[in-house]
Amino acid sequence: MPGVRVQLIDGEYAGSITTVREAWHTRSLQEPPDVYLVEHPLGSGKLQVPASAVALVCEDN
Repeated sequence: MPGVRVQLIDGEYAGSITTVREAWHTRSLQEPPDVYLVEHPLGSGKLQVPASAVALVCEDN
């Protein structure tokens, strides 16, 4: 999932579009990742967010 563009839909940066850098499982490897490390919306490092706080972005090419 690294490189995928997502929109933050919850929290302080809701509405921001960013890029996933890492995804990992804290509960079960049989389910989708439940935590993502994304580029910080303000460009100052990375931000850890729960999977429930992101939505995939469909970008027109």
